[in-house]
Amino acid sequence: MISAYTVSVVVVVKSRVKSLINLINQLEDCEVLPEELVVVWMAPPSQYSLISSQKFPVHHKFKICDDLPISRAINKGVRSVSNSHCLVINVESIISSKLIKNLKDVWRPSCVITTKIVCISRALMQLNFLQLATELDKYPHFETEENARFCVKNNNGLFFISLRDFEKTGGFDEHYRGYGVNDEDYVERCIASNMSLSTVSDTTYIRNRVHYQYPVLHVTNFIQNSRYFYSKWGKYPCKDVLKNFVEMGFINKDYEASRLHILRNPSTDELASYKFEATNS
Repeated sequence: MISAYTVSVVVVVKSRVKSLINLINQLEDCEVLPEELVVVWMAPPSQYSLISSQKFPVHHKFKICDDLPISRAINKGVRSVSNSHCLVINVESIISSKLIKNLKDVWRPSCVITTKIVCISRALMQLNFLQLATELDKYPHFETEENARFCVKNNNGLFFISLRDFEKTGGFDEHYRGYGVNDEDYVERCIASNMSLSTVSDTTYIRNRVHYQYPVLHVTNFIQNSRYFYSKWGKYPCKDVLKNFVEMGFINKDYEASRLHILRNPSTDELASYKFEATNS
């Protein structure tokens, strides 16, 4: 039996307009529709910020800064909703038509819910959810979630929470700057607020991007954010990413025993290579 509470969907977008349109189409096909979609743009208003839906209201908000204000953008989106519950989702998600129904069915107070997240190649993003669910084993370039997820323990794709519980956690920490560690910190905030973390049986597919494992274009932000995370929680986040940074010579190998610091910045060639791969992978 579906609960009577209402659901808003929040998505943060910078330039992935095609992905946003695809996500709206998927939400329109859901068995249970959201009451609204809140789009937070990390870009100036444009013709695309007029995108709408015939099945639910679409509200466009703007959070523009020189850096990537991811935490502030999510907070702005969630605090702009007009419903009791909120689904925050990666704009590149490919979702089940039962997603909102299933999240509503299992939600309970003081609980944050997500799905299994599977990262897929750019080519597979052309498939719909049913094709991915039934035919994925036919594609040799599929990367399993274990080696493709941004964070082994948690994910950066989707979470479902009541607005009351979101405020109980204090929302996302806006001291983080640029890319990295925002989601991991929020998970710790949820745990510290005595929230339970649950995963429904649904799978959500997102595009695998090189910066999930190798955020070379964001080394300085990532390290600064990791230090700040350590100062709050007494441990470092994203050990898989930090391990890659050690192997690439960006940070000190003994960072867990001594202070994490940058040994070198990426070279011009490395930046160019990863920028190309980030665009074309």
